[in-house]
Amino acid sequence: MNVLRPEKDIFEMFCGPNLAFVLADRELFLATEYKVLRGQTQTGLVRCVKMLYNGRLKLYYLTEGLEMLASAASSFSENRFRALVLNLFSSVNAVKQNSFLSCQSICPSPERIYVDPATCGIRLVYLPLDRRLFASEAIFEMKLRTGLAGLMAGIPTAASPKWKEFAQALADEKLSWAEIEDRLKRSAAGQAASADRILKLTAVNGATDSVLWISEDDAVIGKKAGASALVIPGNKMISRRHCRISRRNGQFAVRDLGSTNGTFVNGVRLRPGEERRLETGDRLCLADSAFRVNIQ
Repeated sequence: MNVLRPEKDIFEMFCGPNLAFVLADRELFLATEYKVLRGQTQTGLVRCVKMLYNGRLKLYYLTEGLEMLASAASSFSENRFRALVLNLFSSVNAVKQNSFLSCQSICPSPERIYVDPATCGIRLVYLPLDRRLFASEAIFEMKLRTGLAGLMAGIPTAASPKWKEFAQALADEKLSWAEIEDRLKRSAAGQAASADRILKLTAVNGATDSVLWISEDDAVIGKKAGASALVIPGNKMISRRHCRISRRNGQFAVRDLGSTNGTFVNGVRLRPGEERRLETGDRLCLADSAFRVNIQ
């Protein structure tokens, strides 16, 4: 696929509070990716609608009620902004894990990344076109990281030495995407642990409609009452005893209990019996039920 030529292949416009892109040529439109976008139940992508505009194809993005990352970030505390960036990494990783989509088609500018101010949830603008915004995944990642670093440099509430160090690491081309994400999570883990912290799991994909709160040191999640402390009803993909959430020294971790359809953290499936630490912003999937992690 060729790379898009801004202002030649595609034209940006605003329609009230919403964003739109008009295509110079209808042949640019990739129907297969559009169908995937329309079928996505995850909340990490801005909803896209195809329509006509003066005889041309227009991609209309429903951003009403959301805020641009570039403007929303300045009002966030350092801890909340950290959760927001973790959510951003999680949303990008979810696209990477989707075999039908490519992160090379995500708009990486802080002015084109959107935030749900109530939840810190991230919404990405994805262009379903047969030409990519970037020639490679690495170029996209660096563009995103550079934009975040520039944004963080202007946020007075994110002024701790560790946070400034992380902002510098974002722009360091020697560090990989995975290394950057690991630094961010270690920075979050460096906050003072509290023995009474609570884990909140919020359903994000429509497979279930619930919020799970975990305040005990040990809790089993599954579909059968009596066998599990926390029950997810109505989903046959969930096992009787699907996974165990543990709290130790204020940190939470999830362990798969040999579930049939798997436990996933940020798109990576855990082996039976494998334990993985959870951080705010992580995406936890039990079979096809997805949850956003928030530790309070």
